[in-house]
Amino acid sequence: MAQAAVPLASSTDLIAGEIQQRLGEGGSEIRVRNETLDAEPLRRFYQRRGWHSAWSEMTEALLAVLAGAEADGLPVSSFHLNTLKSLLQTNSAAGLAERDLLLTDGLLRYAMAMRGQRIDPAEIEEDWFLTVPAFDAVEFLNENAKKLPTALLELRPLYAGYQLLSQKLVELKAVAAAGDWPKVPPGPPIKPGALDDRILDVRKRLAAAGLDAAPLGEPNFYDEALQSEVQLFQRRHGLNDDGVLGRQTVQTMNISAAERARQVAVNMERWRWLPARLEPNHIVVNVPGAWLEVVEGGKAVLSMRVIVGDPEHPTPALHAKMTSLVMNPIWRIPSSIAT
Repeated sequence: MAQAAVPLASSTDLIAGEIQQRLGEGGSEIRVRNETLDAEPLRRFYQRRGWHSAWSEMTEALLAVLAGAEADGLPVSSFHLNTLKSLLQTNSAAGLAERDLLLTDGLLRYAMAMRGQRIDPAEIEEDWFLTVPAFDAVEFLNENAKKLPTALLELRPLYAGYQLLSQKLVELKAVAAAGDWPKVPPGPPIKPGALDDRILDVRKRLAAAGLDAAPLGEPNFYDEALQSEVQLFQRRHGLNDDGVLGRQTVQTMNISAAERARQVAVNMERWRWLPARLEPNHIVVNVPGAWLEVVEGGKAVLSMRVIVGDPEHPTPALHAKMTSLVMNPIWRIPSSIAT
């Protein structure tokens, strides 16, 4: 005699039972398909739901959100992405429970990462005095369960600087995947007006960065047009824009796209430590670039160079409400600078 199909209600109960059993084992972690999951937030999330699965109707949309985190410099492997993809076609109660648990853990990690909770800045930045705002990822998932793909994307920082870094990260990863950009051989400094075989390599390197390095005549002649592009490259990278192709400029040109991508990802992490939004009127200091920008009504109205600390005496990072601003303050030049 043919066995009757299990009613849908019974299958959801079976999945809930599997989830409850997995989370009832105790301990701070559980293992699912060779992945390590944080058990305590999962218990909080599923207990409130009566242990029922959460994402059966939007699994693929949520996986797309997690995959997109690569453009945020986040390691998508920490969201169990490959394991989740391998479970897309599963239909057993145990498999569906595992998929839901893995996905929830990945979503919790994603939400926490987007709100600056992935790394404690105080552990790696001694002079970081910004407090990362508290964020309850479990509560966030519960409150936004019906519209979670959209809600997760809205966690991304809205800063224009963050969006530009994200675009640059995608570009850098593409360059690295294609075999990196051209390298400039080391050698003596090259000054404008010189004729040097390495100038063609410089042109190729600048062209890879999106600069206009096409020769006006002899490709190996360092002409004025190329000098302007070299100076622009130097300014972009915080170098002295003297137009001389010296050791530091060439070394900077030869930093790999993969290393640049890593640097961009680190800076995107720092952006996520900031408050979700800044006031329409604010002042921001770019410490590595040593410049200040005044923003009024959400638009930059003034920028200028500023003095910042060095690695041994770094400028502290902070976020605070300003009540006064001293213009042209008295500053006694330290003897180390004066002499």
